[in-house]
Amino acid sequence: MAKKKASKKPVTRITLRNVLSWVIGVFFLVAGVGMIGQGYYIHGLLIVILSAMIIPYFNKLTTKNFNFEISGGIKFVLIIIILVIAGFAGSTQYQGAYLAGNSDTLILQDDDTEFTTCVEDWSCSDWTDCKSNGKQTRSCTDANNCGTTKNKPGISQNCEYYEPQIAIDLDVMSVNAYWSDWLEMGSISYVKVSIDNFGDITINPEYDVRIRYNNLVEFFDEDSIYSFVEVPPGKTKTDIIYLNADIEEYGSGLYTVYVDLKDEGSEIILASVEKKVTL
Repeated sequence: MAKKKASKKPVTRITLRNVLSWVIGVFFLVAGVGMIGQGYYIHGLLIVILSAMIIPYFNKLTTKNFNFEISGGIKFVLIIIILVIAGFAGSTQYQGAYLAGNSDTLILQDDDTEFTTCVEDWSCSDWTDCKSNGKQTRSCTDANNCGTTKNKPGISQNCEYYEPQIAIDLDVMSVNAYWSDWLEMGSISYVKVSIDNFGDITINPEYDVRIRYNNLVEFFDEDSIYSFVEVPPGKTKTDIIYLNADIEEYGSGLYTVYVDLKDEGSEIILASVEKKVTL
């Protein structure tokens, strides 16, 4: 009885051409699917079809079903076509983008149309002093006048409010006065005062002045005698208060000059002082 010959199994050959075909085909196939996902439907679909023709598995299917085989030369041509399609797809949306001039304006070219995007260029003033509500503000201007505020800096911020302090030291340096028994006449001409401002606010002095004779009779009462001396914080200045008070009716004796210091337009007395002079 004759022995049956054992059938030989087909040997699968792995060649460099097959490996490259698989790698390149799968790479372009994935790239084509990605382009479809990005909205390049026609370009992506063409790349997917051409990539499938490079992959050996699909090449075997075409050989079996349609009785033709794609040669290595044709596969090379397909690769070139795929690269051209991919490059064309990348240039369809935008032909180019570049920064113009001083890089302040971005110009995008889409076919024959130019679109300009304005770049904001903000500059701001210094912050104001802190207000009693715990806020300080500033103003900002866009040099390019874009009309947008996407990159506009803040114009308001919280701050720690410090209540300004008024602190005044008032001193009468001298009283210019005279009395003549022979002529039986005299006057108190003016009072020279010194103002020391060790507070935080500039003041414009305003004086209320009264004069008493022998601590009994108050015969001079003058309100709102203004000064032309502005006293900033940390400064000391002298001021002369002109009275020209006639004392002929009273004669010699003890005169007391009272000076009340206020800030201009305010009724609040900041400091008071008195000076006695005997004539």
